[in-house]
Amino acid sequence: MAPEICNASGEFTQKSDVFSFGIICWEVMSRKKPFEEFKDMEKLVLQNKIMNGERPDIDYLKEYKDADSLLPIIQKCWDQDPSNRPPMNELCNLLPKYPRASIVVNYNALKLGKYIGTGSYGIVFKATWQAEYETRDIAVKIIQDAQKQKAIQKEIHDLKALYHANIAKLYGFSIDREDRILMLVEYADCGSLCNLLYRTDNEVTFYTGLDWILQCAEGMEYLHGKNILHQDLKTENLLLFDNFRILKICDYGRVKEFATMNKEFSGIDNRAPEVRTNGKYTAKSDVFSFALLSWEVMSRKKSSATIMNGDRPNLIEMMKHEDIDIVKSIIKKCWDQDPDKRPSMKELCVLLKIYPFINFDDIQFGKRFERGGFGVSYKAIWKTEGQEKDVNAKIHSDKTSNSEKISRRTEMLFLKKAHNLKQMKHENVGTFYGASKDPKNTIYFLLYEYSECGSVYNFLHRTKNELAYVEKINWMLQCAKGVEYLWSQGITLRFIKPQTLMLFDVFRTLKVFEYGSAKELSKFNKQEMVQFAYIAPEIHAARKNTDFKKSLVFSFGIIFWEVMSGKEPFHDYEIADVPKIIISGSRPNIDDIKSCNDAYLIKPIIEKCWDQNAENRPTITELSSLLSYLTAGKL
Repeated sequence: MAPEICNASGEFTQKSDVFSFGIICWEVMSRKKPFEEFKDMEKLVLQNKIMNGERPDIDYLKEYKDADSLLPIIQKCWDQDPSNRPPMNELCNLLPKYPRASIVVNYNALKLGKYIGTGSYGIVFKATWQAEYETRDIAVKIIQDAQKQKAIQKEIHDLKALYHANIAKLYGFSIDREDRILMLVEYADCGSLCNLLYRTDNEVTFYTGLDWILQCAEGMEYLHGKNILHQDLKTENLLLFDNFRILKICDYGRVKEFATMNKEFSGIDNRAPEVRTNGKYTAKSDVFSFALLSWEVMSRKKSSATIMNGDRPNLIEMMKHEDIDIVKSIIKKCWDQDPDKRPSMKELCVLLKIYPFINFDDIQFGKRFERGGFGVSYKAIWKTEGQEKDVNAKIHSDKTSNSEKISRRTEMLFLKKAHNLKQMKHENVGTFYGASKDPKNTIYFLLYEYSECGSVYNFLHRTKNELAYVEKINWMLQCAKGVEYLWSQGITLRFIKPQTLMLFDVFRTLKVFEYGSAKELSKFNKQEMVQFAYIAPEIHAARKNTDFKKSLVFSFGIIFWEVMSGKEPFHDYEIADVPKIIISGSRPNIDDIKSCNDAYLIKPIIEKCWDQNAENRPTITELSSLLSYLTAGKL
């Protein structure tokens, strides 16, 4: 059982299956029962240990002949963070190589094709590899005049065990009839980043460039985590895949040290000043090289700066964009003359995540299923990490003006809001995946996790499902906790409504959605976007100095009544009349609440929430405490 499932409020995902797969893989290879040493403990104790990072002893597998290759895969599968676990389709590609596929490939299984170029290791050809179960296009790097064949073969063996989405795969090696070593690596169907920048007319937008350098940083963070330095990081060694969307690093490792060819750096020389002076290479030297290639991507120019004299490329030559100054400041830190002042690759991965931006081509829109608080909702499929994930896509259009200036400002508001949403992490708040934009127009998107159980509104009014009263109170407790968390993060909602309270885990878990400010993202249109019944009288009356936290408590009270009664508030009135009715002090009939053991406690809470005087309403924290008391020992 994955750690996120051990938590009672956790959600089961495909990555939870990957965790179980890792445990089973360990069990098969070790022929031992996992967690056998804890067999006499209570189930909850074991679950707590798993949540705290306890795993089967990996040392049991170290005697296995392919342990160096297999162990990292198993450990990746049971990573504490589900997002770090590989999807199943990638495991299907990885695992058949062990132990059937040898690192040494018969030369007769290779058919060399067209010449690609000359890399850090040697001459590169496209080739066809007739593997055991498939024919595969690969790149073959011929290492000429290799002085230390055994050292190179060992290095290839070690590098073959590496696995990361932004690291070009190394399949093994072969020996040709001239006794040369042929490295077999992943073939880049879109060529190198260098080739795209200087030999094509392909547009490189700010977001595309930022995404590429972030992918490069993530790949380098992985290599540095394995104590592997690149030592020749440049755009020639960055390969593009999948219609230029995926970037992978190649020519990493120490093979170049053992080859007599290419002792001098060919192409762009991105070496750090300390390397040029004394030849000493560190992880911070890679960071310097990263800065130069990042400038290159954002300027689409080759640097002519004299690095040894302290010169650096001119930052003014980088592309124009509202956020280019953020990237400039990062680059300046990376190419500092003092290596100790440069950030690590891990730090760069954080700094570069300015926006959680998702490629539009990776989203497939499906059926529209509900209108939300600010925009239209669709069920969509997001292709990510080699798998397809169901998502809830909120669509927004910038229809305010054709002005390019206003359009840019709207884009900035949208992306900055997306950045803030990405920081929200709570079990009762909908998970936000990222933002996207249709390149053909000004339509923007927010992608959230998809609720397989639908909304609270749908449960109450469009199904015949029944729920125990204590479970309904628990819904409201979870709602209060979600709102309380959002307020603690500086997000003050003006109202909530049952259409944006989504259900998960067979209707047991409630999450607050659409917690961004609609006012910032789309033109406010009450008739189209807002259910009047949930808006407090002071907002309807447009009173000044409104306490929006207390206004939200009003809508909380209306929803609480709706959940307990099963009826829609003010359903027997015309929607246009509802604001006047609420301003006048009228409320839904409290006696419509269905009889339950705690009705005498619930009714006063609801009436307090929708009090005409906002100052008399309880705080959301007080509501959370009251509802915790009501549910104590009953769930």
